Amino acid sequence: MLGQTHREMWEWADVQGLELAIDERADGIHWHARTEQFLTDPQSEPDPSRWAVEVAYLLR
Repeated sequence: MLGQTHREMWEWADVQGLELAIDERADGIHWHARTEQFLTDPQSEPDPSRWAVEVAYLLR
């Protein structure tokens, strides 16, 4: 689920003309900064489909 969120955000940023702060190298993508804040406590809500997560990316 979180992987899908990252894909959708990447696509949205591209459509908006935003440049993510990344370096694409032979061994993969290297992020300058990317965070995931879990707003739901996984210990009190074990179902990952019900978690709220805030994702933020550094732009160039």
